[in-house]
Amino acid sequence: MEAYKNFKDEFEVHIVEVEQFPKAVSGIWQTIVNTEADAVIVDYRLNESGVLAYTGESVLREIRKHNLHLPVFMVTSYEDNAIQECDEVQIIRGKNVLNTSENLSKFKHLIKAAVERYQSKKAESEAVVQELSRKIDKGESLSETEYAAKFDAELYLSELDLDSRVRANIINLQTSQQMAEMLTLAQSIVERLDKKS
Repeated sequence: MEAYKNFKDEFEVHIVEVEQFPKAVSGIWQTIVNTEADAVIVDYRLNESGVLAYTGESVLREIRKHNLHLPVFMVTSYEDNAIQECDEVQIIRGKNVLNTSENLSKFKHLIKAAVERYQSKKAESEAVVQELSRKIDKGESLSETEYAAKFDAELYLSELDLDSRVRANIINLQTSQQMAEMLTLAQSIVERLDKKS
């Protein structure tokens, strides 16, 4: 509850006590979705108390199955181990980050910056898709740069919701043609290399 006191003035905080975590790590994503979290702070050694069979690293991997960009912060007393084992985490800080007001202030700043980048990139991507889709709907042609921007924005948005059964059509005719050209080129390179061997 100490963490709640430290963060409640600046963030909407949803604390899930270890005893309230789902028994299987696969249930953690629904907990995150239910709270509409913009970031997750998790302890590296969740299983240390013996209540859970999974670690903070397992939680991180489960989150990445559903959203590749949600900011995840690992807090631990085992910083060296966590750094070696968790390559997809936003930042790893020792639990001492919560002990001094200066460290806590820096940590809050890092969280805010990560959330702002996350929300900003999402909003920018949504705006690009909307703008260029309107242009297409009006019968206007997109430049190669615009096609690329639309593709990148749709791809990013799809990575925020890997569970979605209805995907944006991110591979359009031009992209398909470019992929076919790249495959043809790759095939010719392989054939040339085979002849040299």
